[in-house]
Amino acid sequence: MIQKKNIIIIMHKPMPGSIVLWIFLIVGIIIILVFWSVYRKSRDGSRHISNPEKIRLVIFLGIALISAIYTIFTLPKNPYFSYAEKLPDKVILVEARMFNWNLSGPVDDIRPGDVVEFRVTSSDVNHGFGLYNPEGIIIAQVQAMPGYENRLRVRFEKPGNYTILCMEYCGAAHSYMSGKISVR
Repeated sequence: MIQKKNIIIIMHKPMPGSIVLWIFLIVGIIIILVFWSVYRKSRDGSRHISNPEKIRLVIFLGIALISAIYTIFTLPKNPYFSYAEKLPDKVILVEARMFNWNLSGPVDDIRPGDVVEFRVTSSDVNHGFGLYNPEGIIIAQVQAMPGYENRLRVRFEKPGNYTILCMEYCGAAHSYMSGKISVR
């Protein structure tokens, strides 16, 4: 815990990816069981299944099957799991304040392949920390909020000058709020 200008910032360690995955799967199974229970209780008690009940059952099983297939193929590709448990190569502290980004850390000492953790906060209002690659395509974003520190991990794949832009309107000079990070 850090106390800074009468603001207490509580820093937390992110949960390991395997714990997040298990929580997600358990909650998904609970949701499916609740829907199955509601379906079973909605029947009138006879063994005969009417056409509307058959249609509901087919739709439910179809949605459950599609959701399971989608989860199996997409969840492992989530970038969070790629480097959530590994310590970052570099840590950059980012403080947003009206119309500029205050970056502390190895801003000019980042190499391609480095995992960089940005610890983003704000000293005044909400800002949007948007990170753009050298081609101008957004690669990551997180909110900068007063009194709270958000952590964002990014793997820089190629060299170049990366741009930081504010993604949330913060005042009259919002469009001039930018920063640079060099990857060499």
